[in-house]
Amino acid sequence: MNERTRYINIRFISPIQLQEKDAWFIVSSEIRRLFGIDGAAKIGLFLSFFDQSSQGGIFRSSHNYVHRVRTSLCFIHSRQNTPLFLFSENVSGSLKKAKSMLLGSKHLTRYQELRQVLYNSWEQRFDDE
Repeated sequence: MNERTRYINIRFISPIQLQEKDAWFIVSSEIRRLFGIDGAAKIGLFLSFFDQSSQGGIFRSSHNYVHRVRTSLCFIHSRQNTPLFLFSENVSGSLKKAKSMLLGSKHLTRYQELRQVLYNSWEQRFDDE
């Protein structure tokens, strides 16, 4: 029997623009660190789609291990001494639905509001130092 897959929408908020390879490296390295190589293989993580403008990615994984992918996001706070905030917006069973939710106006508006709040807090922190 074939393993079912799920598509996880993940947003990246950082003062610097991330590339597709950065997004993949950040998430996959944290999964390997937490669950080991065997656990990472069972998860079967794959970056299916990355939108540079909205800094959102769609990761494919096994449906049995979605909770492990979402758990690993909680442990990611920075990338090369730059603050980084990740959050999982939703989980879908099809890539088409995941893309429509990632690029939908409701989710983009929420992303832009959250990014603005975080940027303001980062600027205040750097001004204080």
